Amino acid sequence: MTLALVPNPPERIDQAYPVVANGTLKIWLRAVKESFDSVGACLKKDSALSCEGSLSAAEADSCKSKEDGVRECRIDFNDSGSFKLEGKPGGMLVTVIKQLELVHAPYDGGPFLYLSPTNAENHAFLLKAAKCP
Repeated sequence: MTLALVPNPPERIDQAYPVVANGTLKIWLRAVKESFDSVGACLKKDSALSCEGSLSAAEADSCKSKEDGVRECRIDFNDSGSFKLEGKPGGMLVTVIKQLELVHAPYDGGPFLYLSPTNAENHAFLLKAAKCP
């Protein structure tokens, strides 16, 4: 998993919708070459950031299942979920807040990866800081 945060300049932060950064979350699964991605607007909430999941342009059929995992269908066309970012002594804690949809580039079709806040195995990840070149 990787996370990239791009802060918005102070003059671009609107008081009505104070997006302080844009976050790109990428997840790779074993035996899958391409990453599953979500790009979301992040708002400051207490000492953390709350980031919306990105809505892909993919027009896939709706799923009947709401379970986690890789699917060729979309759970909900209008809701891509959200995740929270919190700085911790060991790095950045990424926590799924609302079932999160992630999709392969170029984002015009599946498969889709879903992560749920109720699944203890894949709802929180501690990422260690990496130095950029």
